[in-house]
Amino acid sequence: MAEKRLKCHHQDPTLDDPIPQEYILYLVPSGPFRKALDTFWDESLRLCGRNKAHSSFPHITLCDFFTCEDWKVETLYSALKITGDQTLSTFPRQVTLSLYSSSSFIGFFLNEGQANIIRKFIDLFCKEVTKLADCTVKPVTKQLHLTLAHKFSPHHQGTLEHLAKSISPTQSCEWEAIIFSRDMRFVHYKTLRALFPFEPKNDDELSVSAGEVVFVDRTQVSTATSGWIMAVSNTTGCRGLIPENYLENVADTVTWIKH
Repeated sequence: MAEKRLKCHHQDPTLDDPIPQEYILYLVPSGPFRKALDTFWDESLRLCGRNKAHSSFPHITLCDFFTCEDWKVETLYSALKITGDQTLSTFPRQVTLSLYSSSSFIGFFLNEGQANIIRKFIDLFCKEVTKLADCTVKPVTKQLHLTLAHKFSPHHQGTLEHLAKSISPTQSCEWEAIIFSRDMRFVHYKTLRALFPFEPKNDDELSVSAGEVVFVDRTQVSTATSGWIMAVSNTTGCRGLIPENYLENVADTVTWIKH
């Protein structure tokens, strides 16, 4: 894996720089309930276009993003295992969810009693990370929830509500606490994917393959007027111009690492 990255990034000007990572803990569903959520994701995108929920996958956020030195990452796994072992007997086997809808948010909120138990799990994880990795981790302060749609056009609320009501929250589901990491350098960038291959004709242009993921400064996406946009390749780390119509939006999480 490291050898492959070195070959791909041999022209990357930041190759020798440490890549700062941010970490986060999610509760991720699987099974029939996850399949229903994935169907909602696809149908809401098809019928109503992108909203902020499409920047990720179905999940419940358990803590804020935090930083950790590379050589301490193994201790994060240890902290999660210790937390899981100590709370296994009390952690809810089935999570009770209630649908909520407003003009800017649609999602499921957790049963208060179960949410309190999960918060004890979160608190213990944060304490273990602090003890083992000497990292500061803050539990999420908002009410625990699973977002279905967020920051959408108000005239799509009815359609999104109808789709959300087709999801049965009592379907079989396994919940897994998973640590993910992302590259801090591109937190405020938009994540896009190349629809077609592009071969540069000038030195300031970026070579990409079809399906390759690139990062673009969000301010450039809205201000690009020439039809060209400056992008950074996730594959090679190289930077250059690429035709804007060669790119499509994808979830920010496609480049995240699951630990």
